[in-house]
Amino acid sequence: MGSGHYLPVLKETKTLKLITKLFPSATSGLHASVFKLMTSISIVCGGNSLLTTQVSLHLSSGTFSPLSIQIVLTGFPMGFLLGCVSASTIVRRLGNAITCWLAIAAMACATLGFSFLDDPALLFSLRIINGLAMAVLFINCESWINGYASPENRGAYFALYMIATSLGALLGQIVSGLNADHQRIGFALAFAIVIVGLGYGYVTVGRWPRTASSQEAPASELRERRKITPLQLVLLVPLTVIGVLQAGTTNMNFYSLMPLYGSGVGLPAATTVALMTTFSLGGVLAQVPIGWLSGSLDRRVILMFQGSGVVIFCALIPWLSAENPILLFPVFFVYGATALTIYPIAVAYAGSRVNRELMATVSGYLLLVYSLTNISTPGLASGLMTHVAPQALFLTLGCGGLLLAMAACLSLRRDLRADDRPGGLTEGF
Repeated sequence: MGSGHYLPVLKETKTLKLITKLFPSATSGLHASVFKLMTSISIVCGGNSLLTTQVSLHLSSGTFSPLSIQIVLTGFPMGFLLGCVSASTIVRRLGNAITCWLAIAAMACATLGFSFLDDPALLFSLRIINGLAMAVLFINCESWINGYASPENRGAYFALYMIATSLGALLGQIVSGLNADHQRIGFALAFAIVIVGLGYGYVTVGRWPRTASSQEAPASELRERRKITPLQLVLLVPLTVIGVLQAGTTNMNFYSLMPLYGSGVGLPAATTVALMTTFSLGGVLAQVPIGWLSGSLDRRVILMFQGSGVVIFCALIPWLSAENPILLFPVFFVYGATALTIYPIAVAYAGSRVNRELMATVSGYLLLVYSLTNISTPGLASGLMTHVAPQALFLTLGCGGLLLAMAACLSLRRDLRADDRPGGLTEGF
């Protein structure tokens, strides 16, 4: 990494000292602009998290039909899918910096629209813009981090990136909890938070790194990248695909439909938002210990316990909400710590079984799987909640955990029964 393309390393601050203790491998290569960009993304994610909750609370007010609710809820994942498909083209034509600022600006404009509009079709369109902007922002910034990181500290960079986005989601839930009964004010606050994220990043990040273009890559590497197809990925690491499916189901359905669930079972709006905040907090605090465990244990064992935990918690929550709501808070905390750490473990497992040269392609496929799940499951879950019972939300989430646990068990069982193979790797799970 030539010093001519990068800004100076962060000065010794309390924040950097804390990060250095948590991620020693990144100590020698943590650049100021990377840290500042992650802070900007965290702020924007906070605005998006607040917006998502406020939209769901607004939809649960009783003025929207079940069909309108389903349509609006599918807007964000549809936009996210469009962003996944178009992000690489946008970055290639406009560059990383312009793409980042345009994505955040589009996010801000769409967020502002919720303060003035109530028509379901217009809300659906705004959520498409939100989803597209967030997907482009995430993919753009991940490629930028790859441009900065070396093989030695790439894991540390992405761990910081995941914590930054998780902290942003937690920030949004906390602000939403303080304003659970005033959606219009919440929309305005979401807009203000996104603008702060845009301004902070634009002013402080500075020069963006020069990353290698596809034309600069060796021809042999380009040929390798084309050797894997979506079907081959499913056959090679089905456990990872199932883990991503489960993560997509949980993340979109929980944050979008939890306000509808709370309203359906009689929980106050403030209690519902507090439970969502507790869920997010569990996910944030679990990132570091789960990441450490993944380097010490077989990731399939971790995924098996995570899937089993999701099943248990999804069975407990509907029962506790009627019997003793106060007990929901520790359950939601552990549920968040379990469910929100499945995606990184699943992707890390794929990284241990797929050639490094193919991981960029694999990551794109997995993000598409995640997006397709986000599109398909909210409508299904909200339909079940409307026509069966609000508790059907956790039936949907529990099924994903059950499938993951079964897949992990099957993978472990096959290895126990199989003969030793060269390299220790086989196709399937």
